Amino acid sequence: MSSFKAQVALLGMGSDEEDEGEEEEEEEEEEEGEESPGEESEGGEESQPEDGEGEAAQPRPRGERKRKVRLDVKEREWMEANFLRLEQSSSGGMVYKSELMPDFAFFSKEQAVEFVKGKQYKKLKLDMKKGMRTYDETKKLARKAEERRKRLMQQRKERRQKKRQRARAAPADDAEEINRRKAKFQEKKARRLERKAARSST
Repeated sequence: MSSFKAQVALLGMGSDEEDEGEEEEEEEEEEEGEESPGEESEGGEESQPEDGEGEAAQPRPRGERKRKVRLDVKEREWMEANFLRLEQSSSGGMVYKSELMPDFAFFSKEQAVEFVKGKQYKKLKLDMKKGMRTYDETKKLARKAEERRKRLMQQRKERRQKKRQRARAAPADDAEEINRRKAKFQEKKARRLERKAARSST
């Protein structure tokens, strides 16, 4: 800068055009300084994005976006029978969840199996299945119960008949057998009198 320009600058004199020209030169220098780091990053090292921006800018592949769980037939049938389902947690792991008790989650199959074997869950599952029965299933269970009742009655009848046959097979003229039956009858009679006395006293 010449001495004349220095004096003009000190005195505050000078044209506005010269001031504007100097300001434009300074702005151009600042813009070049700002662009230079970007140019170096393009030629050499790439600028690394801030935390979280790179992941958002680059979408994950389709296979990683939604993780599909492939289960074999037995595993799927077991889970359906026990009202369980597999879900992906926020951390990326798989957890077992119960449809009957949504607040419970299990991080391993062993924990889920142990929970399913419990009395509380078995009772809850039976109540759930009972409410989900159709008319045909209800009739089928009623027939099954009736058949079981008939079988039990037949078994009791057969046992009573065998007992009578054994009693009749014993010789009636045997003195020991006669005394045993008399003693048994007296014990039965005494018990009957005791019950009668207890009822009358009350």
